Amino acid sequence: MNLLLIDGHYIGYQAKHTMGSALSFGGAGTGVIYGFLRRVIDLSRSLNARCVYTLWDDRPTARQALFPGYKAKRHSQMTPEERVEMEETWRQFDILRDSILPRIGIPVYWSKGLEADDLIAALVSDNGFLPAGYKFFIISSDHDLYQLLTFPQVTIGSFPVPRKGKPYEEKYMDGELFQAEFGIHPSEWVKVKSIAGCPGDEVPGVPGVGEKTAIKFLRGLLKPDSKAMRSIQENAATIVRNRALVELPFPTTPPQPIKPFKLDLEELRRVCVEFNMLSLLEERQWMHWNSLQTGRWPTVGAGTQALSQRRTLSCLS
Repeated sequence: MNLLLIDGHYIGYQAKHTMGSALSFGGAGTGVIYGFLRRVIDLSRSLNARCVYTLWDDRPTARQALFPGYKAKRHSQMTPEERVEMEETWRQFDILRDSILPRIGIPVYWSKGLEADDLIAALVSDNGFLPAGYKFFIISSDHDLYQLLTFPQVTIGSFPVPRKGKPYEEKYMDGELFQAEFGIHPSEWVKVKSIAGCPGDEVPGVPGVGEKTAIKFLRGLLKPDSKAMRSIQENAATIVRNRALVELPFPTTPPQPIKPFKLDLEELRRVCVEFNMLSLLEERQWMHWNSLQTGRWPTVGAGTQALSQRRTLSCLS
């Protein structure tokens, strides 16, 4: 049985790209809100979810105080039209995070200066040993989270939105698969990212050294006189700086207890009517929401196994 930890911005931006401005009601866009809720229930059904949690980035992040270049260009190079579109997306994110999700009983984690990765890491670290048969299933495409694969009950999945004419590839990663693919223990992933940096977050690594070369270094496979080895030795300060940026959770992250998950179907119905998202009330969709509320799915989702018996977690109380 899976406890889904969903990176809110990850599936939020998926909703933006799939629905965008396709839906509106009362003169305001609702496409991102609709796409987000649809994605939540689709993932819950696919992964046989028992509890669902959403975790969100704050802006600006505390990491920018350590390194001003951190994610500095991500939104600064937008055209005026792109800025307007992004602000509309953020408006709908705010409605989801601050209003809709709490109303329907899906817990929200959000903390000043922190990112979803930090909150996910803290939640897993503080509650890392679940009863047999339960797993944390993290929904995110951020490879920094591979640090959490030291916990045996953690699986990370990235689920791209299906696109016409393109192959659909779900990617799962757990500790065993990680070691098979990279040849190192997940506890060493933070060292890989400290050396190689993180282009997506605009964290520059050691010049000329990417992840594969960093892994070779950690496995003792680099020649002592190689250019890459010299670069690593000459850039010790970069590696130290990067570790403070990539290690999870960020030091100021407070403890994150598991919150009660109590899906309120009547409030969900009111939200769907209020935002004119009536297709979420159709019989098949409503059956899935009911299954999420009860934890009794008619079929076992992808990548999961049926439990021989049910156990109780604090999230269900």
